[in-house]
Amino acid sequence: MTEFHFDLHGLVRGRVRGPEWLIGPARRELGFFASAEPPELDLDIQVIPGSLKLVGHPFSWDGHHLGAQWRVRVKSESPIGLEVEANHLCRFIIFKWIIEPAIRVAAQKNGAIMAHAAAISDGRNGLLVAGPGGAGKTTWVLSWLNREKPYLSDDFSLYYKEKLKAYPTLMRLSGNNLLVNHPINGLSGGNKAEIWLRTIIRRLTLGRLKIYFKSAPQQSIKNLIISDDVSLAGAIWLADQKTEAGKLPRRITPEEMADRMAAVDESEAHGFGAGWLPSDFWPEHRRMLTEALTGKPCLIVAGRSLPPDAGSLEQLMTRL
Repeated sequence: MTEFHFDLHGLVRGRVRGPEWLIGPARRELGFFASAEPPELDLDIQVIPGSLKLVGHPFSWDGHHLGAQWRVRVKSESPIGLEVEANHLCRFIIFKWIIEPAIRVAAQKNGAIMAHAAAISDGRNGLLVAGPGGAGKTTWVLSWLNREKPYLSDDFSLYYKEKLKAYPTLMRLSGNNLLVNHPINGLSGGNKAEIWLRTIIRRLTLGRLKIYFKSAPQQSIKNLIISDDVSLAGAIWLADQKTEAGKLPRRITPEEMADRMAAVDESEAHGFGAGWLPSDFWPEHRRMLTEALTGKPCLIVAGRSLPPDAGSLEQLMTRL
């Protein structure tokens, strides 16, 4: 049994306990936020390996995905204390399906927003880059970083009191990210070959096996600068041109942007907390997004595109 602690900018302080082979992937994801044991916890998770065949053990909710199975018991509400019984295949999904959703709940409880959107920074302002899976968010981030801009986030964005905060978890890279002039200069030839192999397997299984190559942003890109806190300047939605009605790009209201983002966020929670989260959790999440975006420009642009050439986010928004 081992444990690790993390601290997300003082907004969520957590501890995860369990066998290293089961929680190790989550430790790697949160490596940037590794910390000494905090005096107080917002989130305490214990992961217990098990076959999940026993009966008579009450649990708060359960889940499964491609052979991975788990059951969650809520042990306390403040701090949020969770006991997770998980089979051996859960090591592949434990961060995205269990631990990160728990962090999102704790963050919202403390007044912060975690949204399934990338974010780019020019050092002063930040722009949310949202959209469904496969829309090209990572491509936008890499193209922006290729202009020697600081890194903000690639998968989820963290927002608190009008500021976007860096959230550098592991990047999930595909072959498409190697085709354009991107700054992935920290990986070896073997790493890049593995990226292509995993991309081919993913396509052969029609995306059912989401076996992305994962690496820390600082490992993928040499001399990467992590952004300081920046003000939220606006948001864009990367749309599927085959299904999106209307001319692109076009401006939308903050309410519509919040609706789109909240729908993706709820889907990406993978049923976490079903029957435990209060009924107003997701409506409150949508309200917080709307409040954060009010007064900010919100645009829909074509997905799988590249950001226009611009030295600042203000220039970028005017050139879309």
